[in-house]
Amino acid sequence: MDASTAVRRTAIAYGVLAAIVAVVVTAVLAIVGLSLWLGLILGVVVGAALAALGFLRADSLALNAIAARPMAAGEMPKLENLVEGLVIANGFRMPSLYVVEDGAPNAAAVGRHPRHSALVVTTGLTESLRRIELEGVLAHELIRIRHRETLVGVAAGLLAGHLPRSLGAALGARMLEPSASVLADLGGVELTRYPPGLAGALESMASDGRVVKANPRAYRHLWVNTPDDAMIEPEFSLGARIAVLHEL
Repeated sequence: MDASTAVRRTAIAYGVLAAIVAVVVTAVLAIVGLSLWLGLILGVVVGAALAALGFLRADSLALNAIAARPMAAGEMPKLENLVEGLVIANGFRMPSLYVVEDGAPNAAAVGRHPRHSALVVTTGLTESLRRIELEGVLAHELIRIRHRETLVGVAAGLLAGHLPRSLGAALGARMLEPSASVLADLGGVELTRYPPGLAGALESMASDGRVVKANPRAYRHLWVNTPDDAMIEPEFSLGARIAVLHEL
């Protein structure tokens, strides 16, 4: 997915959210006796305001939902050095770094723009992976940030988590590019020039079996290793992604 497609899909998503809120507010005000036109105007205003607030606060909502906190400078020097090396070598913007205190090895990213992005790792990720494997995972996440997939992913999670379940999950799934995870894998190994690194990382995650504890279903699709029973299921399983990497 290119950046323009991500922006367009996200705009449609927040437009749908605004329209649903406007309809609900209009209906409620009509029930209490307000004129239809005045209720419609107020509904549109409230819907637009909530959609704008959702856009601005979506990243914070996602980070809070998965219990991520800002990483202190020097807290994870190996990881920080790897991110800085990838950023400098490939012309990325440096994302904010966040950590989730959890032994399950996993990583995620959020951000409405590369200038406003956050890369999230669990403590278990740095403890479980070798340096070259960790670099592969970080490269995968930086590719997702550059292509604005984090913008779409967080918006999809917001819809899935705050609209009626079936409607939110369906709308969220339609927003995402089905092959996004595989394309991010391929983009990541293009940066590191070492496919076995990311393949080994994914294999380690699969064999570990632990799942992040702070794990709301609406945001599970954000993780590199998507936990089971996500509201928005990935198109490609972890095993299929590993197989693709082994073919390179």
